[in-house]
Amino acid sequence: MKHLPLLIVLAIGTAAGSTPSLASERSGRQMAVVDDTVISGAVQRALAADPGFEGYRIYVETYRGAVQLSGWVRSAEQKARAVEIAQRIAGVESVTNELELDTTRIATR
Repeated sequence: MKHLPLLIVLAIGTAAGSTPSLASERSGRQMAVVDDTVISGAVQRALAADPGFEGYRIYVETYRGAVQLSGWVRSAEQKARAVEIAQRIAGVESVTNELELDTTRIATR
């Protein structure tokens, strides 16, 4: 029993010592999520502003600066253009192009 106060002090000291790193880890994850959301929004706005993508919906997912593009476009040139646009956005580390050609729209035009 006479060692109980020492154990309590050690337990409190250990918990207090780990709290700042846990808080900073959470803060870092929240910042990454916010940054990724900002990046995705910026890429989507840039694609929407380009007249070549009018009428097409391109989905943008971002994780730690890695952007993934998916959806449908009408040509290989559009696929390449989407990557170029995404790469110009601040914070983009890499771009994965999962865009597919929309042959149904090509055939009806």
